[in-house]
Amino acid sequence: MIIKIHTKFRPSSYLLEGKNGNFYIDCQLDPIDYFFENQQFLFLIDTNLSKDHTSIIYRKLDQITTLNATEVSNIFHDNYFMIAIDKEESKIHLLRDVSGVKTGYFSQTEDSIIVGSVMHKVAKKRGQVSYNKEAIGQLIYSNYLLNGFTIYKEVEEVKMGHFLSFDNEFKIIASQKEMIKLSEKDNDLSEKENFKRLRTETQKAHKGYLCNDNQVFLSGGLDSIAMLVALDDLETCKNLNSISFKVKDTTQDETVYAQSIAQYLKINNRIIEVDPEESENVQHFEEQILRMNNPYFGMWIFGNFQGAPNQMFYAGQDTRLHTPALNEVDKIAFKLLNQKDAKWVKYIARPIANNIRIVMEKLGLHKKPGMIAGNLYKMTHLFELKTYLKKFYLKLDKEKMGKKGIPTDYYDQFEKHFDFDLNKIKTPRALYNKLVELKWQEQYVYDMRYLQDIARNNNTYIAMPFYNKELAEFSSSIPFNIATKAMIGQSRFGKTLRIVYKYVLRHAFRDKLNDLVFYRAKAVSETLHQLFNGAMGSTVRKLLMQDLKRSDSFIRLFKLEEYTQQFLSKRTFGMGDVDLLSRVYYIATLTVYHKHIFKAKVKKGSFSQLKKALLFA
Repeated sequence: MIIKIHTKFRPSSYLLEGKNGNFYIDCQLDPIDYFFENQQFLFLIDTNLSKDHTSIIYRKLDQITTLNATEVSNIFHDNYFMIAIDKEESKIHLLRDVSGVKTGYFSQTEDSIIVGSVMHKVAKKRGQVSYNKEAIGQLIYSNYLLNGFTIYKEVEEVKMGHFLSFDNEFKIIASQKEMIKLSEKDNDLSEKENFKRLRTETQKAHKGYLCNDNQVFLSGGLDSIAMLVALDDLETCKNLNSISFKVKDTTQDETVYAQSIAQYLKINNRIIEVDPEESENVQHFEEQILRMNNPYFGMWIFGNFQGAPNQMFYAGQDTRLHTPALNEVDKIAFKLLNQKDAKWVKYIARPIANNIRIVMEKLGLHKKPGMIAGNLYKMTHLFELKTYLKKFYLKLDKEKMGKKGIPTDYYDQFEKHFDFDLNKIKTPRALYNKLVELKWQEQYVYDMRYLQDIARNNNTYIAMPFYNKELAEFSSSIPFNIATKAMIGQSRFGKTLRIVYKYVLRHAFRDKLNDLVFYRAKAVSETLHQLFNGAMGSTVRKLLMQDLKRSDSFIRLFKLEEYTQQFLSKRTFGMGDVDLLSRVYYIATLTVYHKHIFKAKVKKGSFSQLKKALLFA
């Protein structure tokens, strides 16, 4: 959706009469959006409830006389971005769900407010915009854009859980905030009781999305499989199917596992194979990029389906609250929480570990491939806990970023968003939950944006049940020693014995899992290099070279020539190039926005004058 609300009469605008003044509305809705007007409010809503729910939604909206975030959340199963215009008070309200699954953007001018589902459409509707340099830095450093940020100074994202109110002069007059309350301690349930409760809460999280046509994105990994089982558990789920994606000629084919569990549960599974050499897949590259808040490269694989407003698709991205992403070295770090200031740590362990680290770095041992060298290097940081968590869990490393050839002008600002006070955290579970809270504002919301972009572009809905508020709050209380428990399983793409995690999730759904998926280690099919060796790589290369030829080059503007050249100097890529390729991909997408949204025009003056205009307009 894209909406402009103003107070000046225009014949083509929708007139909304109010006691304290009129609003004129220009709007363009997507097929999946909802539009409803009762006596008090005009509602425009982006949600994750299919059109099967229309009559129920409208009946509930018709009863609203006072706007309340909890009531709105109950109507839309915690997934919504809402514009509510109060006709009585001549006020505009913007509400976003507490999990951040749905999102919305706004820009204020002297005589209007522009609101939309896509930041680039809001920017284009506004007209002249300038870069948010800190946000550009976030995207270049991490491949993520944090909660509340856009790449434009003049366009803001409504932060997750926020309820903003504007007067008839489009000024913010009130701001409220709700948060998911993650636990600070372990619950008192037994291991088996936690399994049972997780299964129940997962079923409840899925139930609210049910419609007459339910389609699960089944990767073959445990999270999407748990989602399939939870839906299969529900008696009211009458039409359940699954879709799996495969990149042609991949050596890491997950569809074997997807088909295995689908056959085991007697659920239809359709495989969509994507050929990275097929140029048709990226022929509308720039058009697609302009329609996405997060133009994640996975869209060129997982966006290859057709949906409809009466369908619901389900994606298994999860919070990691019930499946903590910790290996055995990480678990030692968390156990040291209450020992971090002990004398043996300060005067014995820390100095010894520091000396070992210095030797490893001088000999280059920390760069050696393999788990043994990597984990040994991690262990040398264990006794400086905050440094360890920032470097290895939050992936913050200014020095490393500089060595890659990336300017670090805004890195300190970026890093401040991930600060936390270890002295206020008392338990390993509370520490882990704090890290999840920080990742939620970064990686999690960016994953959500990308999947909701794909849904919108396919005229359908994608539910993400693991981000459900109640499920997240329970999962955050599962005893940490149970949640991080390991067991003997099998390798990602084979049957070699190895340690596997996600212990609670495996046992919560054990009765409907075959051995092939129950024992399988967490896996991600690495195919980015294949996309770059194919048509997408050619498209990205062309965009970068076109930008470098422009007098107002984005790449030169942000001093990324050296880094970009690392890509342009190569022609073929492997799995080890994923860091370079993912970052170069986002640089290429930024050149698209630079070309189409900023459209810098210079009649006279130098490049330095243009640079100043773009950055500080």
